[in-house]
Amino acid sequence: MELVVGDLEHMWGLEIIRGVQRVVREHRVGLVLTEFGPDRNTIHYWIDDTIARRSDCIVTVAQLSDSEQNQLRARGIPFVVLDPASEFPEDVPFVGATNWAGGRSATRHLAGLGHRDIAMVSGPGHLFCQARLDGHRSALQAAGLPTRDQDVVRAPLTEEGGHRAALELLDRPQRPTAIFAGNDLQAVGVYRAARERALRIPDDLSVVGFDDLPVAAMLHPALTTVHQPLTEMAMAATELALALGRGEPVSQTGIELATKLVIRESTAPPGR
Repeated sequence: MELVVGDLEHMWGLEIIRGVQRVVREHRVGLVLTEFGPDRNTIHYWIDDTIARRSDCIVTVAQLSDSEQNQLRARGIPFVVLDPASEFPEDVPFVGATNWAGGRSATRHLAGLGHRDIAMVSGPGHLFCQARLDGHRSALQAAGLPTRDQDVVRAPLTEEGGHRAALELLDRPQRPTAIFAGNDLQAVGVYRAARERALRIPDDLSVVGFDDLPVAAMLHPALTTVHQPLTEMAMAATELALALGRGEPVSQTGIELATKLVIRESTAPPGR
């Protein structure tokens, strides 16, 4: 089996590899790892190598072009998309998470604490980022709060991206009392920006992340975040890909695993 990823620089990649390895080890299947790299230029012709290897199946986190999908189909190599970042045809198997529900639970938690100025650091225009943003806006509307475009800053899903976006929000005349970050790495950047502006978490600023990576529990204060079951998602995608590779009929080719809000120490009612 082949696992195709865009970039292994971030911690979520390790969670995915862990889930894939658990399944292939149980099935005694060999695993090939292909990484595009951050600029998608590490391997220019990976698809040719994959076809030459005749992999039984593929789990891909990186987004495949239409040409790459067609080449795999022509060679009879099934693939499963993990955590899709863009729309695919309905016949493309995928495993994702309930990103909309996760975004809604994060902002509903903040609104329930009494926050009325809630901003979001969102990611780029990926499908799962948009779903988290839509869930966030839904929770604002349900709480009777305005949904203002200026309260959403889009940034890369990195610590540096979260840092820059948070500084933009915190330097405004009326700064938010809470920030929902599009993922935990962005939340780490929000923490750094808060320290630079002499703001205490959660006394002066509440922060919620998304993913529940191991770093979330190690931060001080520990980060309230939406748990995305990355390891379980990777396991489900691998089981589905192996079944397709064996030519077995599958009852479901589109799977979404539930997210869950994990409340820790980074959220509290707004201060004065």
